[in-house]
Order: sequence, then structure tokens, then C-alpha cells
Amino acid sequence: MSFQKMNSSKDNFILGNSFQNWIQPFRKIFSDLSSREKLFVLLALYLIIFAFIWLVLISPAIQILKNSTSKNVALDKEIQVMQKLAQEAKTLQSEPKEIPSNFEASLKTLSENIIPGKATIASSAEKITVTLNAVNAQNLAKWLEALRIELHNKPIETQIQFQQGNWTGVVVFKNSNK
Repeated sequence: MSFQKMNSSKDNFILGNSFQNWIQPFRKIFSDLSSREKLFVLLALYLIIFAFIWLVLISPAIQILKNSTSKNVALDKEIQVMQKLAQEAKTLQSEPKEIPSNFEASLKTLSENIIPGKATIASSAEKITVTLNAVNAQNLAKWLEALRIELHNKPIETQIQFQQGNWTGVVVFKNSNK
């Protein structure tokens, strides 16, 4: 008798009293069923558990596996494009970029075409200074890109400020002619 009490107290500790109280009516109903009815109830319970496991664990995992192949193909294509772009960048970086001998004249022409009337160019022995006056952001970006691509030159000093929706300031380049 003492062993039985100890065993039942162990069950209560493991399962908890509230669970025991909750399941007790179902145990009573289950014990009143015939063996055939018990078989169908257990079969239905197993079917519900299997459906739950399928819906929560197995089906999402299968969907992930099905979708992963198409995602992998897309990612592989993206990697190939990135590798091609990286190779192009290395090729472009390895090419020698010479600043044109007529950089100042080319700079004036480029400035007149992209930012007409907004740039004043002054040169000295060591540097060429471009003073920008109220240049909008799109034109400034086009101008800087053209300098980098067409004239192969980058500013050595830039002091520009954003004022009233436009850029104003000074951009200094190394004078390659002198």
C-alpha cells in the first residue's frame, strides 16, 4: 500500500495535479467504452496527432526543400553575375588610366556641357580649382562621374556645401600638365 501511494504521488509530481484533474473525466469515459470503441478512439487520437505533426513540422519542411532548389538556382545566377562584375572591375582597375594632357581644356568643356554657367575654373602650377555655384545634385553626380570615367581624374580636395537645395563650393584637382 505504501508503494502504491508513493507511485501515485510520483505521477502527480510528474504530470501535475491540474492535468490529472483535467484528464480524469476522459479516463472515465474511455474506460466505459467497449474494446472496439476504444480502438476507434485511439485510432482517431493517433490520426489527430499525426495530422498535427504533419501540419506543424513535416509539411513546412517539405515546402522549404521544394522552394530551396529554385532559390538556389536564382542565387547561383546572382553569384555568377557578381563574379562577372568583379572580374570586369579588376580588368578596369588594371588598365592604366592616364589623365589627358589637355585636362584643363577637357574639364572646361565637360563643365560647360554638364553644368553650364555653374562652374568657374582657375589653374595654378600645381592644381586646378573649380568653383561650383548652385549646382543641383543630379548634375553634380553626372559631372563627377564624367570626370572619373572620361577624364580619369578624381578631386584631391573637395569643399562643397548643400545650400538651398543646391551644392556650392570648391573642387580641386592635381594639375597634370605642369
